[in-house]
Amino acid sequence: MKRIGIVPRPNWQREAERLGLVFHTPEGRTYWDESACYHFSLPEIEVIEAATAELQRLCLLAAQHIIDNDRFAEFHIPEAAWPVIKQAWEAEPPSIYGRFDLCYDGVNPPTLLEYNAKLRRVCWRRRSCSGTGAAKRCRPPISSIPSMKN
Repeated sequence: MKRIGIVPRPNWQREAERLGLVFHTPEGRTYWDESACYHFSLPEIEVIEAATAELQRLCLLAAQHIIDNDRFAEFHIPEAAWPVIKQAWEAEPPSIYGRFDLCYDGVNPPTLLEYNAKLRRVCWRRRSCSGTGAAKRCRPPISSIPSMKN
């Protein structure tokens, strides 16, 4: 993996805001950084692809466990959403639409930092937890998220 310094696009902040990324520079600290890009070798890409395939498999298993064991309340999912989630999950092959945020140095295995995801059908049909402010209201604090071990 090679980090390559580049010149940020002119007016990138305005473009990011137009696309909905309004927290590109929170408290003066850069969150979205356009001063570099990365070049990966084919073997590095294959490592990332294998890691994301395994993470996706595990996330689907976890979602199935939550649905099969009616553990929605433990994740602070509103009761009105439970039948919608079950119907979406059973109406098509199980899938979750999301983005993995990984830490990868090109040497060690990728590490999952965060996964932002929704059921694809629920994502397109219901937008109750999307948009500025709403996602914050719908997301429980990390310390309140239960373990999947039970």
